[in-house]
Amino acid sequence: EQKMLSWLANDLDNKEIARLLEIVPSTVRSHLRILRIKLGLETRDQMVVYAQGLDKALANPRGGLTGG
Repeated sequence: EQKMLSWLANDLDNKEIARLLEIVPSTVRSHLRILRIKLGLETRDQMVVYAQGLDKALANPRGGLTGG
């Protein structure tokens, strides 16, 4: 799920994700639909925004804060 979110954040489409996972695009659609429901989101666009925010948070876990 984390990999799929990361790939969404990087604007990969279902065919590209399927190729990376060595599965068919319809399976990617199914996984993304289940993940979307788990996250309480309604659209793929919402998932992309969520995934981009998650990627930023993981890249900078302190939220850009400095000091102690």
